[in-house]
Amino acid sequence: MSSFIPRWGFNQSKFGSQIEIQKGLFISFFLALSTMILLTSLVLYLGRRVQKVETSMSETRLILHHMDKLRYEMLNRESLTLGFAATGDVAFLSDGLEKQKIIQRLKQLDVLFKDSHLEVQKIFTELKEKIGAKLKFGDLEVKLTETKGAKAAQEKMRTHEGLILGNQIRSLIEAIEHFEEGIL
Repeated sequence: MSSFIPRWGFNQSKFGSQIEIQKGLFISFFLALSTMILLTSLVLYLGRRVQKVETSMSETRLILHHMDKLRYEMLNRESLTLGFAATGDVAFLSDGLEKQKIIQRLKQLDVLFKDSHLEVQKIFTELKEKIGAKLKFGDLEVKLTETKGAKAAQEKMRTHEGLILGNQIRSLIEAIEHFEEGIL
């Protein structure tokens, strides 16, 4: 009686003992499992990284939007203040919401710049200081117009202090925008 050895079966003389075959299978299984774990980790890491980049890009777009609005609000406030100082017409003063809008915009930008690059944070800090000085200068022009008349306010305007502050603010806004556009 001859023993039947299927073709697909293992020949012990060719592959070694049963234990060696089991070790080989275990090592193959372990390598396959390790590869799957590493690939899964890589996919998850890249997914988080892509999400972080997308978040960064949306934050950059939001910063650019707020910077554009800030520029508009500063120009609007400056125009109204200059109009009042030049003419003494109270219609230019409206209800003072312009200043509140600027302060609120700076608070929104503060939150966005909290985790930003150190260089941008320094520029933003300087921008806030200049805006604060410009708002105080505008308040001073209004107070001069109310107390001493339009001529006193016009004399203060001729010192070009407000113009210099306005130009500095515009350049700081442009510097931040340039940096943020480089991220996109």
